[in-house]
Amino acid sequence: MELKLQSEFGVLNGVIMHRPGFELEMLTPDNIGEFLFEDVPYLEQIQREHDEFRALVRLNTEAKVFRLEGLLQEVLKDEKLRLDAYRKALAAKGYQHVAEDLLSRLSLAEATTALTAGIRMKHLRRKYNPKSLQDLGDLDFLITPNPNSYFMRDPAAVIQSGVISSHMKYPGRQRESDIMQLIFEHHPEFKNNYINAYPHDGSPETGCIEGGMSLYCQTKRWPLAILNAQIQKPLRPWPNM
Repeated sequence: MELKLQSEFGVLNGVIMHRPGFELEMLTPDNIGEFLFEDVPYLEQIQREHDEFRALVRLNTEAKVFRLEGLLQEVLKDEKLRLDAYRKALAAKGYQHVAEDLLSRLSLAEATTALTAGIRMKHLRRKYNPKSLQDLGDLDFLITPNPNSYFMRDPAAVIQSGVISSHMKYPGRQRESDIMQLIFEHHPEFKNNYINAYPHDGSPETGCIEGGMSLYCQTKRWPLAILNAQIQKPLRPWPNM
């Protein structure tokens, strides 16, 4: 699929959506604040609303609807990419040393779920119980969940023919952007048309920029970071793409 956006308005040709799932069941009254929720959502209701919205998009736009977990699972068929994704996700809590164990013990479907919905020690211990993690309780997260994943505008944005991979304001949401970058860089549907527009040097700059903060301005070709953005460096003129 061609990745190109020349206007904030026009015909929608394709969209990536995430159907809320197991990651929301990882929320409890004790951890909702950590994951930026005010209450625990009712999963069946939110899934029903999502399905209705997706049906409306298909009916009224004829756009191709991609499922986030389906795209991710196809990318993770490559074991090297799967191992790298494990290491990056586990590094947030300093557990990257068990990445190869997960690669050998979790199926492709389980890997996709672990990277989107997280994995608690009680789930891992059904597979094996690593000695190096004996001090962790059953409810401790080895990989934290991404319950905000259905806010798909935040982790990435297409500007002209380039893709912004967001540097999220809240570190707990950064894996949402990492997953989108992994898909754009390696999925056959996108990789041949992918141009990395941000981060400029392959690593996030100081500050914050999220997809929902980006606006394409046709005359100047600049993205604008607004709202709660914490840009600590001035934005550069946008390259012609």
